[in-house]
Amino acid sequence: MASLLVDDCDGYFLTEDEPDISRATILLKRNVDIPKKYFLNRIFSPVAVDNSGYQKLSERPAKYRLLHKNWGKHVSPISEGIGALAFLTVEQLPLDENLATSVLRYIEDQLKNKRCKLMRWNIHHILLYFPQSEDYDLLGNLFMEGKLDNCHGFRIVKIEPAILTNPPKCFIEVQADAEEGSKVQQEITSIVTNFSGAFTHLSVCETESPKTVNQQNSCPPVAVSMLFTGQTQSLALKTIEALSARPWDQFLLTDEVRNAVEYDTKYFINTARDFPIFGVKTAMPISGVRISLFVKDVKKFTKMEDFYSKVTMVKPYKRELNHEEIRYSTYTLSERSEFTLAAYPGVSPVSNPNVVLYFHVRNVSSCIPEAQKLSEDHWQMMDPEGNKLILFTPLLSDVC
Repeated sequence: MASLLVDDCDGYFLTEDEPDISRATILLKRNVDIPKKYFLNRIFSPVAVDNSGYQKLSERPAKYRLLHKNWGKHVSPISEGIGALAFLTVEQLPLDENLATSVLRYIEDQLKNKRCKLMRWNIHHILLYFPQSEDYDLLGNLFMEGKLDNCHGFRIVKIEPAILTNPPKCFIEVQADAEEGSKVQQEITSIVTNFSGAFTHLSVCETESPKTVNQQNSCPPVAVSMLFTGQTQSLALKTIEALSARPWDQFLLTDEVRNAVEYDTKYFINTARDFPIFGVKTAMPISGVRISLFVKDVKKFTKMEDFYSKVTMVKPYKRELNHEEIRYSTYTLSERSEFTLAAYPGVSPVSNPNVVLYFHVRNVSSCIPEAQKLSEDHWQMMDPEGNKLILFTPLLSDVC
């Protein structure tokens, strides 16, 4: 399962002046590993009473179904690791734990000697854990053969591959070529290992055919800054040392920008890969993460502000700088994370489809109705300057 489940959605920050290498990690996802979903599709049927019927279909979804870590009634503590999670939608009477267990027993009988475990349930859904990922597809085969139409009175109408998650309000996804995901993950982990034991604000997704961008002499549009406290100053220095080696170069802002805004943040750019800019800021009161998006056209800054106000549902704090070419607005997402828009003279970002911004939203249809549906709980769109966004909504209850 592609999951990095943490108690705090902003991850785990090091509080002592030594790295926690044993825990330092970021999430790696592989699109090719996503199993199929199985579902009933309503079709026109002249022989049916209401002129409708159903056909059983299967397809590989673009994303896993996201379930918040607090979803459902807990039965089993298993939540992450090897194996697969099957999210079942059932029809007929509302479920309780006894009925969910009855459905599980029926499925176990059909699967013969294959193992699965009831993890959680809610009135219309059951979450099953398969220690062997390939057994998930055996369940799908039973669905396609009609053997799950009557599971002790319940009909399974949909099976989806799922993960349990507790994501931050905003994070960056770096897309990697096939077979390169682990290497990219290791390279980024080596940078954040002196800062975070579980870095949730950046993940790696190994895709089958990502677009390639020539990054030479161009500025990535997105930056992720690690905010160190004064007590972890030596860890900040070690991080800066790691970012000072090739293929990293320091990304220098103009003197007027540094004097006005970025007077104590050091930025670094990777000259070999499509990475976001990495920043290091010290002497902060608490550890945290700042994700920045550089605006190309200062004339569009107000339009970008309005757009991201709708996405984040947060009114930005606009810093008054008395400089018509420097604009800077901050959206506070949590106690430890913020998203900023910045327009700086001398910074000309180039949109990069391999670096994608993700935003956790409550209701996409009400805040961004023009977003294009990508899967059951993911939508995609472009911001006013052509940067790619993915909006997502993990399921927290049976009320979708």
